[in-house]
Amino acid sequence: MSTLTEIETAADSLPVEQKEQLLLFLASRLRCEGDAARTTSFGS
Repeated sequence: MSTLTEIETAADSLPVEQKEQLLLFLASRLRCEGDAARTTSFGS
């Protein structure tokens, strides 16, 4: 899957439980990226 539209379409086809797992996965990734961005900006 290479485009956001393809990912959205695939996500729409998931059962609710897997949508919840996907949401938790994405939230975790965003949190880690946010932490890394804050660490980098303070280190400058």
